[in-house]
This record gives sequence, structure tokens and C-alpha cells, in this order.
Amino acid sequence: MNPLEPHLKLMNPSSSKTKLSSEVSYREGNLHYSQGNSTAAEQSWKNSSLKQETETKQSGGKNNAGRPPFFRTIAAVVLTAVCFYTIIFSFFQREPDALSEWMLSQQQQQHRSFWDNWWDTGRPSISFNRTPFGTEDWLQQFRENLRELMEQENPERSVSRQEFEKWLERKKKNSGLQKPTNHYVLTGRGLFNVRKFDEAIATYQEGLHYAESPEHFGELFRELGTAYYYKGYQLQADGLAKYDLKLVNNSIESYLQAEKFTSGPYLYGNMGWGFYLLEDFEKSVEYSERALVLDPTLVYVRMNLGISYLHMDEYSKAFLAYQSIRSFEPEFEEYDGGIRDLKELKIKYPSGYPFTDFILGFILMEQGRFHDSRNALLSFVNSSFDGSSWKLKAQEMIRMMAGG
Repeated sequence: MNPLEPHLKLMNPSSSKTKLSSEVSYREGNLHYSQGNSTAAEQSWKNSSLKQETETKQSGGKNNAGRPPFFRTIAAVVLTAVCFYTIIFSFFQREPDALSEWMLSQQQQQHRSFWDNWWDTGRPSISFNRTPFGTEDWLQQFRENLRELMEQENPERSVSRQEFEKWLERKKKNSGLQKPTNHYVLTGRGLFNVRKFDEAIATYQEGLHYAESPEHFGELFRELGTAYYYKGYQLQADGLAKYDLKLVNNSIESYLQAEKFTSGPYLYGNMGWGFYLLEDFEKSVEYSERALVLDPTLVYVRMNLGISYLHMDEYSKAFLAYQSIRSFEPEFEEYDGGIRDLKELKIKYPSGYPFTDFILGFILMEQGRFHDSRNALLSFVNSSFDGSSWKLKAQEMIRMMAGG
């Protein structure tokens, strides 16, 4: 009997036979080594190592066998479901609802440049003094809708409902805010923002039947004029615009009605552009100048004024109107609307207004587009325009760009 075996059993009575045998072999090796028998000690240690490896493999096999195999199955099922979901919603596009379309249009407008806020022409502006709607306005609209609902449900209202209506009336009077009914303005603007112009126009026209104050009439007519204009506006593939002059005329008539109840630089600026499209250039100049008196910083109105003077052969006034923009240091994009207007004029009257090339050359030079500016100025110099001083000025501008 091995002399170490009883001691080992006492030290670890719960050990397995394999573990005990391995430890016994190891202790035997130590004993042989202490007695000077290195060969026997080495053999005992080797036996102990082999037994330990066998024990580890068996233990590992048991642990692996004990793991539940369904975890891998669950992971595979989840991954397959995710892939299937992704494929389905990638190949089958869903139709967006009206709210999503409106939110998308708002997001796109927020990322547009300054001039693109006027939908590629800058005229007319929709930035006029629109009445902001806050919590009180929505609450007032809710009260009106609630009152209409109660009347529709039961014409013979109970005493409690009548008391509630009286309370609403008292709250309205105590608020001190006598605002016009704004349901039609709110609805019309929503339709306008998603470019449903026919429905917006019908909404504004219906609202006019219920308007109760000059402010409400002015706001409805002003919104109506802008909706008419954009209904008649059509952007072409070349970036230029075409206009339905009948709708432009409807727009001007609405603005003239709005003028009876309200005023403002954007209203007058829009009217100036509308009269320009109708080729009433004197009226265009009149309203453009009235707009600039109220707000001299409106760059698009100065360009409206300049192109109207160009039609009237008032070349010095036309050039001064465009040149005056410099002092406001506008962004280059703000010139784009005026450039498109001049190009549209050249297409409509190919040789009728040669001074257009001079103005184009000047604006393009202001933008730093020297190559295009030089071509426009050379076209002006070689034209039949009767004005040597302007041609000399064009040549001077060409030399200045060449030297710069």
C-alpha cells in the first residue's frame, strides 16, 4: 500500500478516483525524488500529468453535453426574421400619408437656399406679415368646433350645456383678444404648403364669407393672391418659368382687395412683380418703390424695379436699381432669381432688349462668374444697342475682369 494514500483520502475524501490517482502519482514522484531516485520520480510525474489531461477532457465533454442546443436555433430564427422583414419593406414601397408628405415638404424647404424659398423665382414672396398662431388661437378654434358639435348633436340643449356655452363666452370676453375666426386661414395654409392650390383657393374663398374684421379680410385676400400666383406658375426643365397670365391677373385682383384692409412691404413687392408680368410697368415701379420705402433691404424688389425700368428704356435707372444691391452685401444665390428673369426676357424678346446683356454681365460679375459675364458683355458690345457710353462701360468691365 502506498504510504501517502491514507493521508490523501483524509485530505480530500470527496475527490473522484481519477483526481485521487493523479495526485497520488504526483506525491509518489516527490517521494522518489527525495530518495534520490530521479528516474522513478520522473515516471510518476508523467503518469500524474496524463491522468490530469484525461480528467479535463472528460469534464469538458460533460459540460458541453449539458448545454441546451436550442439557443443556437433561437438565434437563427431571430436573424432569419430580421432579414425577411428588411427584404419585404425594401422591395414593397408604402404610400406616404398626407401628414408625411407635409412634413417632408417642410423639411425640404428648411434646407433650401434663401432664393429657393420663393420656389425658383422669388416672386411673389410668401414671407409677408402672416399672423402667427399660438396656443390661444388653437384653443379658440377648439372652442368653436366644440360649440358646433354640440349644436349638431342636440338642437334642444340641456341646461348644463347652455351653462357651459356661457362659460366659454365669458372666457372669450375676459381674454381681451378679439381675433377673427382663423379656421380657413389655417386650413388654407396647410393645403398651400403641400401645393394643393385649388383646394387652398376654395378654402380662402369660403373663409371670405365668414370674415368679421378688416384684419381677417386682409389676410384672406393676401393668401388668396399668393395661391393664385403659384397655381399659374410652372417651372420648366431649363430652370426658367412660365406663367398663366389669367391666374396672375386673379392674383393681382386679390392683392388689390387685400390692400384695402392691410399693407406691408411684401404685399407691395408681390404686387410690383405681378404688374410686371402683366406688362403694366408703371404700376410695377410704383408698388416696388412703395415696398422699398417700407423695407429697403428687399433685394428681389430692387431687381423687380430694375427689370421694369429696363422695359421702359430707362437704362440709367435700371442699372442703378441693380447696382444698389451691392450695399446690402447679399449672398450670391440671391441674384439667381434676377438672372432667371433676364434670361426669360431674352427668350421672349430675342432682340428687343439688348441692354439685358449688359445687366446680365454686371450681375454675373458680382457673382464672380467672370467667364459668363464676359460673354454677356461681349454680346452687348456687338449688339445694335444705340448708346456708346454704355458700350464703353461694358468694355471697361471686361478689362477689369481680365486684370483681376
